[in-house]
Amino acid sequence: VQGSYVFNRVFDDSYSQQDVYEGSAKRYVADFLGGTNVTIFAYGQTGTGKTHTISGPSADPGVMSRCLTDVLAGVPSTGKELYYEYVQIYINDVKDLLVDQGSGSGAPKPVERKDGSVFVQNITSSRATSVRKILDDVEAGAKRRATRSHDMNAVSSRSHAVLMLRLVEPGKEPCEAVASMFIVDLAGSERVERSGVTGKAMEEAVAINSSLLCLGRVVVTLLENQSSGGSFVPYKESALTYILKAGVGGNSKTALIACVTQAADSMSESLNTLRFAMQASHVKNKVEKKEAKD
Repeated sequence: VQGSYVFNRVFDDSYSQQDVYEGSAKRYVADFLGGTNVTIFAYGQTGTGKTHTISGPSADPGVMSRCLTDVLAGVPSTGKELYYEYVQIYINDVKDLLVDQGSGSGAPKPVERKDGSVFVQNITSSRATSVRKILDDVEAGAKRRATRSHDMNAVSSRSHAVLMLRLVEPGKEPCEAVASMFIVDLAGSERVERSGVTGKAMEEAVAINSSLLCLGRVVVTLLENQSSGGSFVPYKESALTYILKAGVGGNSKTALIACVTQAADSMSESLNTLRFAMQASHVKNKVEKKEAKD
């Protein structure tokens, strides 16, 4: 395959989970604690290790656990409080993963503030008291998350999952956060003729691919706007891109971890992932540090 792809870091299977964390996400912890929004997400074909990279097994935790450890260690020095929310985007519907479905006060819904930022209404916000408490809630939420076995992955995520951390002034609501950190485990793109899915699984695959195509269109549009001076970006085409608005071209520092496989029969999908990551790396976010107000 001709062509070259340039990235900030490249990790092969000789690198540890700690190496990946330190080389991709660790530096953004101080930014978040200092009042800057941060987005961290893994992107790639189904079965390439996105969930392993973000979550990992308890014996060898991924980016999320290591990031939470550093964030919780730094929160006391900020004089602020930390809250968290955990949702999945399943067939373009947002669902709260911190509670059983039907126990909330209405359907979760992304809503845009006057300043252009987006938050999710009608979801549970929990006060973070320890890394263990958050991880226990995330583990319980993961069991509520939609998964399915198919020909390409024994445990395939059928939804996008987003852990949202909110740094909040004491006495304020999480929706008034000084800064937010989104840690995102995207569902993997897949060719349905290879995964062998039918019925409901086919509907899930179509929804996953559609939302990832929307993400790709957002990236391409942002790049076109940078050269043409345009302003419209199709964030509202999917719940995924709407929720990730800040992280893709908005007010956030963003780390994208592109996951690919060496398998020859996945060359096309791997190249698509590399092209997306290259394009996304050229998007210029509009990062602002939010100052706390009395």
